[in-house]
Amino acid sequence: IRKRFRSIKMRVFKFGGASVKNAAGVRNVALILQKHAAEKLVIVVSAMGQTTNALERVLQLHQSSRDYRSELDVLKEYHRQIQGELFQKDNKIFQTVDNLWVDLETALQKDHPFDVLYDQVVSFGEVISTVISYHYFLETQFSAEWVDARDLIATDKTFHEGKVDWTKSRKNIQRNKEIFKSNKCNFCIDLQEKGEDPVCVATCPLGAIEFGPIEELRKKY
Repeated sequence: IRKRFRSIKMRVFKFGGASVKNAAGVRNVALILQKHAAEKLVIVVSAMGQTTNALERVLQLHQSSRDYRSELDVLKEYHRQIQGELFQKDNKIFQTVDNLWVDLETALQKDHPFDVLYDQVVSFGEVISTVISYHYFLETQFSAEWVDARDLIATDKTFHEGKVDWTKSRKNIQRNKEIFKSNKCNFCIDLQEKGEDPVCVATCPLGAIEFGPIEELRKKY
């Protein structure tokens, strides 16, 4: 088993909340990833800025039957501002994130103990952050797949301080292994149909990759 895992070369990037606290941060993360576009990557992104703390306050206000909506509205506006700097107004990301805020408020209304609600509510910070970041990566022609860790990582029933159940987690990952499988290169035919270069060409930091009819490349070189 050890020999098998040694043969799997994968780089893991973990970007904390300060790394994606604003649009400039998200752009910088994308630039970092572009330099490693040819590698197998796992990218982990935290909630943006102080979102986790803000969601904890929202939950505490809700649990004490106080007004939490003003706090939540500030958080929504914070994320919308980042989205507005990263995307065109007609981008589907706005509706996608709006739907996540609705899901968050639905979770708040559930009649669960505090620790259960904490896990369900506060985790939306990471979900929203990764969805925004993922869509921006696609805008920069960085090929990626968004994966919801909640579908893969299983824990015990100790809410708020859950311990990872590695056996179940491995089974979940095996069931979803198609997500992590490299597909045969088709020269990004979907991008070519739009008149764009394949991702490897567009993202090569040295500009060393060119793409086109072989006859033209032979004449050039």
